Amino acid sequence: MIYRLKDKGSLVEPNNRVLVNSGPVSILVKNFPEDPDKKARLKTSIALMAESAANKLRSIDAQVELASTIELLKPCIHRQMPVFDEILAQQKQQKTRVMQLVDQLAQRFEADFLALRLFFIVVDLLVKVRNAFARAKVGVDGLCQLHRTQTLDDV
Repeated sequence: MIYRLKDKGSLVEPNNRVLVNSGPVSILVKNFPEDPDKKARLKTSIALMAESAANKLRSIDAQVELASTIELLKPCIHRQMPVFDEILAQQKQQKTRVMQLVDQLAQRFEADFLALRLFFIVVDLLVKVRNAFARAKVGVDGLCQLHRTQTLDDV
C-alpha cells in the first residue's frame, strides 16, 4: 500500500489510515482517531517527524558520499604531496630573496638620501660662498673706488 500511495502526495488518507510522505520517508498510521482535533494534531506531528527523518537521511547520505569522496581523493593527495612540498620550498626561497632585495633597496635608498642631503649642503655652502664673494667684491670695489678718489684728491 505504501508503494502505491507514495507518489500520491505528501498526505494521503485512505479509509481509517494516514500516509505522510516526505522525500524518501513515508509514515503509515493505521487506526487513526476519528476526533478532528486529535486527527489534525497527529497529522502535524507525523508530518514533522517524516520531514525530520527525511532531512536526517539526506544528511547521512551526504556524509557517506563525502567520506567516499575523501577516500577516493586520498591517493591523489598523497601522490601530490611532493609537489606541494616543492612549491612550499620554492615559496620560502622566493620570500628570502624578496627580503634580501628589499634590504638592498632600503640600503640604496638610504645611501642616495645621504648623498642628496650632502649635495644640498654643498649647494648651500656654495651659495653662501658666492654671496660672500659678491659682498666682498662690492666691498673691494668700494674700497678701490674710495682709494682712487682719495688719490685724485691728493693730486
